Amino acid sequence: MEKKALAKQNEEIPMGRKNRRYSRRGMHPLWIVAILAVVVVGLVVGLQSFSVTNIVKQTPQNQGDAATLTYNSFTGSWGKEGTETEVYPTYTLFNEDGVKIVNDAVSNTTTDVVVGSVVDIYGTGASYYVTPVLGHVVSAEKSTANLDAYTIAATTDLVITAYDTNEDGLTADDHANNTADYNGGDVSAADNENYYLKLELNQINKAFQLYGICTYVLGDELEDFELVADGWEETESVPDKLKNQKLNLSDDTNTATSEKGFKHCYVPSDGEPILLLENEDTGKLKFVLDSDDTTQPTANGDSYFGAVFMDGSYSVDKDGNVEFSFYMDDDTEDPGTVGLDENPEAAWFGLDVGVAIEAQ
Repeated sequence: MEKKALAKQNEEIPMGRKNRRYSRRGMHPLWIVAILAVVVVGLVVGLQSFSVTNIVKQTPQNQGDAATLTYNSFTGSWGKEGTETEVYPTYTLFNEDGVKIVNDAVSNTTTDVVVGSVVDIYGTGASYYVTPVLGHVVSAEKSTANLDAYTIAATTDLVITAYDTNEDGLTADDHANNTADYNGGDVSAADNENYYLKLELNQINKAFQLYGICTYVLGDELEDFELVADGWEETESVPDKLKNQKLNLSDDTNTATSEKGFKHCYVPSDGEPILLLENEDTGKLKFVLDSDDTTQPTANGDSYFGAVFMDGSYSVDKDGNVEFSFYMDDDTEDPGTVGLDENPEAAWFGLDVGVAIEAQ
């Protein structure tokens, strides 16, 4: 219809007149309008086609169909392990609605998903640290997610070294009945003495994910022992398992000193664990010992101080949520049930995860 109308208009205007009238201005205005209309229609159609195509590409054609999700964990070069090896931690999974679809299970497949599901995948357990995969999209009826894992070290793979205020190594105790690991050097009454502790992992193909440090003092000659290193902050409270634990150490005369509980616990202030791989260490972490205001500590005076180093890992808490911490968030608040079992309630000395120093 548009072509006929244009033709009719052209017939009504003699060619010579048209040329004289529009020779300076180019094409007839109606032709310009027609061409612009065609261009606009083309752009609109093109944009619509582009949008539809994009939607088709972004939305799976089988959206909502039943699916199987497989999730595999591997150790490898990220943990300084030469060979990539599949390992089998326990897993906990949540869907996009926050519904738990796998609960602390070794099985590495689930059919409780459909195409288009968005899943958070956590590795838990005592054998491996696993980097979670968050927001994994099940984009096909068979979907796979791979996770990086690290083999957890044994307590015997770790060693603690203690240093005095000048950052010189302390003298190891001879352990003639004395259960302390180091002689603490001269400490005056009403003194604030600096000490430094370093934790090192000395085993290949293993990892230790440091996240908690708790301190203690025993005896009447000492008031406190605190971590003051940069990058650490004190927790609001000491976990019940450590707060209620009776600690005891003996001197050379076999006299035992007992106190109830650790005094302080600390975690990294940025919330990120310190991952130690083979032959890596924390560097020297600074602590401050506060002695009694009136009584100077003496050898065999039955006064001790020290710390325990604990790893952090993901675990399922008492409410069924996945939490990252150095102790289990349940009625026990036990550090030993998260990641490596450091057994801090019995290993507050020994120089693997715990260290005891006798004030002299």
